[in-house]
Amino acid sequence: MPKYCIIGKGVQTNRKRKRVYQAFDEAAAVAMAQADNTAVEEVSILPSLPTSAKQVAHAESLGLTLPVNPDRSMVVSSVLSVLAEKRHKARIIYSSDIDGNPWSPIIEPYKFQKHKEGIRLRCWVYEPMPARDVVADYQTEGWHLYLVDDIESAFDIGESFTPREYRLGATNEFTIRIGVEGFSLDDVD
Repeated sequence: MPKYCIIGKGVQTNRKRKRVYQAFDEAAAVAMAQADNTAVEEVSILPSLPTSAKQVAHAESLGLTLPVNPDRSMVVSSVLSVLAEKRHKARIIYSSDIDGNPWSPIIEPYKFQKHKEGIRLRCWVYEPMPARDVVADYQTEGWHLYLVDDIESAFDIGESFTPREYRLGATNEFTIRIGVEGFSLDDVD
């Protein structure tokens, strides 16, 4: 999903602002800035992150047809969509842990969710997360939300999984199907 740099002024403070918003299109980014009480003066799209050749080859091996120079987040979300549908575990390379070190957990991908920061992947994490990575006491142990833009790559590890409950009595529907094959807001919770 593209990122937009918005320059403007605070509606109440009249102070100059420069903020980055991740949105489906420019109009959505402007609306987000306006919701943050910014009078928008200038909008520019930021360059997307490149996808590694290894990630592209893996996506194509899963049967995905990619455009030329695909956006990394689009490829990663497409791969995770396929793996969730197949109920296959994935190894993701996440940009960093709280100390800035790359982290590569094995996960069960379940669902994408909209957040103010962008699209997040809800998943079960096999490797224990450091205690400081648990943000709030209401988080359910083992479950995590990753910002898709911060996932550098995702690969099928060739093992299937049996779906587990997110919350007691709740079923996990595999509602994710976004990315290369087409994206609509109906696909994201």
